[in-house]
Amino acid sequence: MKQHEKAIGKEIAMGAGIGAGGSMLATLALTALVSYLVDREAIGEASLDGAVVGILLVSSAVGSLVAASIVGHHRLPVCMAAGAVYYLALIGCNAMLFDGTYSAVAVTAIVVLGGSGAMALLGLNERRSGHRPHRTKSKNWKVVQN
Repeated sequence: MKQHEKAIGKEIAMGAGIGAGGSMLATLALTALVSYLVDREAIGEASLDGAVVGILLVSSAVGSLVAASIVGHHRLPVCMAAGAVYYLALIGCNAMLFDGTYSAVAVTAIVVLGGSGAMALLGLNERRSGHRPHRTKSKNWKVVQN
């Protein structure tokens, strides 16, 4: 029993790391896209706050989806662990690049964990979709003949 629990913990940790890496790649790609759109003046500077929230939400969702597809089971802990590792990576990048000036940390946590939680909840019912419960018929019917 203990070996099985250790194996599950390793799978969740591996999925969380890979999912956080996928989130970081999605963040870089979406940030490049938004900066291109701002440069072309398709998006105004006033709407950058919404774009940042969208980037964080989509990136955490993509990373959680990648993590859940790699592990294949235990979707809720895998998605939430991937979101937590991604959030810690964002905090680490903030400390490294901006000398620890933390702003909107709670909002970032809510958005990142919300995106991860949404991906976790999206797949919770996937095993039961299209599955009908099996009914057994009673085979000992009494037939009355008059």
